Formats: sequence, structure tokens, C-alpha cells
Amino acid sequence: MNPFSGSGTSALVEAHYGVGLGIELSSEYAQLSVKRCEDAGMKADLFYSDEAKE
Repeated sequence: MNPFSGSGTSALVEAHYGVGLGIELSSEYAQLSVKRCEDAGMKADLFYSDEAKE
């Protein structure tokens, strides 16, 4: 589990090993992470809260 997922670098490495869960408070970084994962051919699901801070 990565509580500070950021732009998705860790997610790409974790996916290579078949593990991982990223958590990001910033919606900007969360969207960037999803895009990076999708660009790499990975399926990325985004769960968010309406209370998340920008």
C-alpha cells in the first residue's frame, strides 16, 4: 500500500510485480497517476471522496 501515490511511479512498479494499492489526496495527482497507468496498458480504478481537497 502506498499512502502517497503521487504521479503513479510506484503504481507502475507495483503492477509489474502484481501487487499494490495507491492512495492520493490530491485529485490532480490521482488523475495523473491513472493516466500514467492507462498509458502503460494497465487498468487503473480511481476511488474518490467528494471531500477530497484539491
